[in-house]
Amino acid sequence: MDLYKFYKKYGLFVILAVFIVVFSALNTQFLTPGNLLNILRQISMFGIVVVGYTMVMISGGCDMSVGGQLALCGMFAATLNVTYGLPTFVVVILTLMLGALFGLINGLLMNVFNIMPLIVTLGTMLFFQGASYIISGGVAIFGLSDSFKFIGQGYLGFVPLPIVILLVIGMLGYIVLHKTYFGRQIYAMGGNPEAARLAGVNIKKYRLAVFTITGILAAVAGIIMAARTGSAQPSAGASYPFDCMTAVVLGGVSFAGGSGSMLGAMMGVIIIGVLNNGMQLIGMDSNMINCVKGIVLLIAIGIDSVQRTGKKVKKV
Repeated sequence: MDLYKFYKKYGLFVILAVFIVVFSALNTQFLTPGNLLNILRQISMFGIVVVGYTMVMISGGCDMSVGGQLALCGMFAATLNVTYGLPTFVVVILTLMLGALFGLINGLLMNVFNIMPLIVTLGTMLFFQGASYIISGGVAIFGLSDSFKFIGQGYLGFVPLPIVILLVIGMLGYIVLHKTYFGRQIYAMGGNPEAARLAGVNIKKYRLAVFTITGILAAVAGIIMAARTGSAQPSAGASYPFDCMTAVVLGGVSFAGGSGSMLGAMMGVIIIGVLNNGMQLIGMDSNMINCVKGIVLLIAIGIDSVQRTGKKVKKV
């Protein structure tokens, strides 16, 4: 079997198995039920953002502002809950609306000024991060209500609520991307934007849609993160843009757009979650963890590049 075909079919499972074997050998606590549940909790917020990020990348774009959106939405929700005493339901609705607005702004800037998604979202990333520090004065917001904290700390039966929310959003994302006309159009615009435009696909409309969805999901993750920790941090989600990109590309979504799957992206999320947790358990320095994740991102992009080059050679 061709090496790249083998990787495409079994590679993610092999990588995950290797990480599990290595970390369980280095730390006996790794495979305990408590730690495995902790991994699922940790990836719940990250995975929710990846659902939207997957759609963005398949459409041919990227969103470097998701971490800033998450942080600012978390600060906004905490301010409404703590400072103004608004009920949790109202806080959630208003925060989701804010997330949708952030995503809409990203899409509008691309459509109106014809600027690359990378450039636009790098700019808005800096704006969102700065705004989250301005709102909080650079300090965390504490004192969230019990009903708000239930979103991140509560259980549905014996399953933590954040994991349930991830499962629901992940399934909806899979259905939208793989079973609907909307999903097919996303693949079309990512694979060949000019051909999609000539076929009648409204590129600008679908770009607005995928970035708005991503903004909403970043807001969901921001709410859960604030509720889980019991506080809103202005630095929350700082590593998310690169972590999301790593998970999505590692999961088989092409950096150039037009190919990949939601299931593959979710496998990428699990691998990154296992990697983060395992490195923390063995006491690895945070700077070294960033180095390792950077290497993983480069390897994932390299594999994607080789796969795309191979496809082009075969067509010729």
